[in-house]
Amino acid sequence: MPSSPAFVPEEFIREAYSHGKAIAAVGSGSQVLDMITISADATMGIFQGDAATVTSQVLKALSGPVRFPWRFPVDSPSICSRGNVS
Repeated sequence: MPSSPAFVPEEFIREAYSHGKAIAAVGSGSQVLDMITISADATMGIFQGDAATVTSQVLKALSGPVRFPWRFPVDSPSICSRGNVS
């Protein structure tokens, strides 16, 4: 029987981040964010703190978009807008 690859938290978090998924770190989970240099920023869907605070922030975030694509702004308003951009 083939063995399963080992779970690597850093890779899992990077993958979720690259797909614009919400990320929540509580307690020692915050150390993983620090290791991979991702800073908590609720506007970008990255939540960190005590369990009550993170739960509240995540529930609030889930009332809107489930992904956070603006982590990677790639479109320029000058090429995406329908009108003139000054």
